[in-house]
Amino acid sequence: MTPESGLLNSIIRSVYGVCMLYRINTGTVTTDKGYRFSTGTPKGYSDLAGYIRGGASRFGIAVPVYIEAKIPGNKPSQEQVDFIRARREDGCVAGVCYSVPEVWELLKPYLRADHTGGESNEDW
Repeated sequence: MTPESGLLNSIIRSVYGVCMLYRINTGTVTTDKGYRFSTGTPKGYSDLAGYIRGGASRFGIAVPVYIEAKIPGNKPSQEQVDFIRARREDGCVAGVCYSVPEVWELLKPYLRADHTGGESNEDW
């Protein structure tokens, strides 16, 4: 497992009690007959996409979330920066995060006061 894969898995597990996040996989595949095709989302799409659960949201409804996870030293591409900016302009929670605590800081303004970090999936 790569360091970034480990970070993605840690983020998903950490926020499960308040946020449903899905890992977005993309890539190019070559079939056994030699044909190549691309799968997944457009360039720049975030590593994780999902929503804050309605019961955890300070607004009482689900809120869309997009997270570009990076390990320290890596920077997002211009396409990723543009995607995050566009999602924020759409009213979504979106950001580039280098650690689980940064994810909680990104989510915190959108969470009810009693759901601000460290919950386990057993709470739901």
